[in-house]
Amino acid sequence: MSRYGNNVANIGSLTNSTAGKYLVRYNQANIGVQTQGIGDGYKAYLNIPTPYGIALARIVIKGGPEDVNTVRNLQDQLNIKLIPRSTVSRAPKLDLSLFLKPEFIPSSNNSLGRVVLGLAAALAPYNEPEVVQDRSWVRQVLQDAGIDFTTKIFRQPPNTNLTEAMAAANASIIALDSQPGYTLHLGNDWTAPAPQIQGNFHSYYQARYKTALEVYVALTAEQTVYPVHDLLEVGPNQAVLFHFSGRPPISGGFWSLTAYNGRLFFTENKLNRYAIGDRSNLTFPDGTLVYGKGAADGSFDILLQPNDVVPPQNWTDKYVSFH
Repeated sequence: MSRYGNNVANIGSLTNSTAGKYLVRYNQANIGVQTQGIGDGYKAYLNIPTPYGIALARIVIKGGPEDVNTVRNLQDQLNIKLIPRSTVSRAPKLDLSLFLKPEFIPSSNNSLGRVVLGLAAALAPYNEPEVVQDRSWVRQVLQDAGIDFTTKIFRQPPNTNLTEAMAAANASIIALDSQPGYTLHLGNDWTAPAPQIQGNFHSYYQARYKTALEVYVALTAEQTVYPVHDLLEVGPNQAVLFHFSGRPPISGGFWSLTAYNGRLFFTENKLNRYAIGDRSNLTFPDGTLVYGKGAADGSFDILLQPNDVVPPQNWTDKYVSFH
């Protein structure tokens, strides 16, 4: 369960959650998955610190059509039911048409900075920081930036420059990444965010901002590892060979290698392939499956090359393309 990019409550196979009823509720006092003091037949309460949030459901597909049908049957068993609150809500129902209003759409006459601050003015008064000690100073910072908590409107303060403000915000990301302890160095120029700035960011607002820019919503460190290679540059007539000295072990999860374009979207390609991983029917050089019943461990490779270059015939099952 995520509240505007902050991942605060996870249930699933990795947490040994069982089938049943789970109650999602607004509760600032006991944030996360609550398993004690549960009533009304619920397995647990998923407590989120804001009245607005996002729920993402993921079901792994590991086989062919039969597995797809099994997953569809599971989807048919997922139901959402609205439960009346015992207290009056402090926030109005979220109206998604808010994001279609002209003042919240970037244009030549409406800068991205103005749109962001305008949306903050509409939503921030109802969505306080998760960390109680941060609420007063965050509110003051937003008010100083021109956000009126009474009218829910942004008015740019005199003698301010939104372009410079955005540049300062982006510089804060670089500053955080460069501080010791906030980036894990995995070797061979691969890095990953430190656990304290992944998924549930608490008071690390720069890390939360960076995640919102790049990946929208991130899971916490006990759920997922996000290795990144920011220094990889491939020319139009070049390719990259990823060599795996052995089969990555899988225990209740999965791994994948994904190629994104300059806008951090999946890259369109003729194979309609956007990621390669343990669910991709990978093969060893002798043609045997990397993952499968009775498969022996060994080394294998994955090829990354431009989309306009036809992959070698014997690489079509181990190939990711990019622009």
